[in-house]
Amino acid sequence: MIKMRKKHLKLLGLAVLIMVFTITMVACDMGSSPVQEVKETEDLHETRAFVLSNNVIPDPPDGANEKTLFAGQDMDVGTVYVWNDDDNLYVKYELSDEAIGEGWGITETHLHVGKDLDDFPLNRGNNPRVGHFAYSRDHDPGVEEDGYTISLNGWEAEDELLIAAHAVIERTECEVLVGAPYGGSEVVDTLQAWRIDHTPEAPRYVRAQRSNPDNALEIGVPGQETFYSLGYGGTLNADRTAVEKFFGEYFEDSDDSDEIKEMEALVDEVLSAKLSDTDNNAGWIIIEFEYPILNVEGEYDIQAVEDTWGLPYPLELAAIFGRAYAEDDWTFLFLAHNQKPVGSPTYHTYTNGMLGDLEKASQILVQDVSDPEWFIPYPHAVATLDGYDLNAVVALNDHKECEDFDETAWAAVEDVEERLRFTDQGNWATYFSYTLVEFEEE
Repeated sequence: MIKMRKKHLKLLGLAVLIMVFTITMVACDMGSSPVQEVKETEDLHETRAFVLSNNVIPDPPDGANEKTLFAGQDMDVGTVYVWNDDDNLYVKYELSDEAIGEGWGITETHLHVGKDLDDFPLNRGNNPRVGHFAYSRDHDPGVEEDGYTISLNGWEAEDELLIAAHAVIERTECEVLVGAPYGGSEVVDTLQAWRIDHTPEAPRYVRAQRSNPDNALEIGVPGQETFYSLGYGGTLNADRTAVEKFFGEYFEDSDDSDEIKEMEALVDEVLSAKLSDTDNNAGWIIIEFEYPILNVEGEYDIQAVEDTWGLPYPLELAAIFGRAYAEDDWTFLFLAHNQKPVGSPTYHTYTNGMLGDLEKASQILVQDVSDPEWFIPYPHAVATLDGYDLNAVVALNDHKECEDFDETAWAAVEDVEERLRFTDQGNWATYFSYTLVEFEEE
């Protein structure tokens, strides 16, 4: 008898598969529906084959059956609508405007339909196993609505169905710890290089007013020397760093900021390693951010502010790097320059950049990569020819700490006493009944 029963089940399953395949092929030939997924249940009492649409479901008609979507047992977060026509059963989840306004979104839905509770996947305690429900869908990020179209496939008008509509809703709460824009908290380390007229025999140091690295922690007063000059690496006529020589050779028009932007694409891993090598004899500074700069998708994350008091003036150039933690390698972010100052007269040049692959940056390295040869035509200004004048590095987005909250939700009737639960105690999961109606086209 057992062998015969197994054979009968195999034949029944094959027949169901053939029927579903035929229905699906006809629908595709008619072009009447979007791409569909056929999902078949496995247990004996679940041999019915259901056809799901790819999340395309019409708006509920007037008179559709409505059940409240309760989160945490008693928090009304929306409505689950149920209705049918001659071919399909429709179930649609919709969050309320209030829930949406509070930031809730649907991240999961699980749906199961049967004629009695034996058709539902339950554990030994009769609690529903939502992971085994016939229909489910995940959303990241959360959505305001979701729905399913299920073929009646033999169900008829006046049939009473049991429906379990489960959802997981989620929202994120954030606290702003420091508002943007904000500067760094401390200087970790720095190497200030030389003025343009420096030689080993006749050292030339950057002016004292421009030599305080803490000036780079916040935007200074326009027109005053409240910035930090990084200085040029090496000497003017011999042993210039590979960093400076690289950019000096590749720039055709050092005043063209668009060309500067294009240059960033040439900074590969090899060059990035050279640029971020703090032993390369060029001026640099490392700034710590107690509240790390955050990577916000689609937004500029970081800004380098430079001081140049009037154009035309040679290109002062700096390579900006970031890292999430002090022990990490540096990641190249962008090139900052001095060719678009704003103010009256012109003072600050603001160069914006993104963190790229970094989720955050707790440390920023600013490395001077100016070429001293660009400044040779300015012998009268040697006392102030001292590389990239860093006014500040600032974060452009608020630093927030966020926490995700989620709630499980079930569709049920309003009256607590009338709610249908899978178990009388413990798990509060609910289901409800729906009677198929005879469809009348308007």
